[in-house]
Amino acid sequence: MSYRLPNLQPPGQYRRLTRSHQTQLLNTLTQYNQRLDYNNARRRVSNYRTMHNTQRTLQQLLSQQDPTSDYSKRLSESVQQRELILQRMREQMDNNPLTRVLLVQSVAPSRQNG
Repeated sequence: MSYRLPNLQPPGQYRRLTRSHQTQLLNTLTQYNQRLDYNNARRRVSNYRTMHNTQRTLQQLLSQQDPTSDYSKRLSESVQQRELILQRMREQMDNNPLTRVLLVQSVAPSRQNG
């Protein structure tokens, strides 16, 4: 593994990384990847929660509509499609330990307050 160390040698010159530099670089990259994983998991959970809340609102709206109206039929189709999307999102999150934990944490406070 080669790495250009600034200000240590003339431009264009490369120096072999020492074992400690390799370890330090690997640790830095690992921490960066862990932060990315965590932030991506938080984003997925946030998207799921938003979609879930929207779905609940649409279901309430649907229950207040005349079931024979055109609007009600379109709304019903939309609710069904969103339900399938929510199921897929939930399955994907359940397969990832990090998103599973974050989802449980995001639901827990609302259960205590409600």
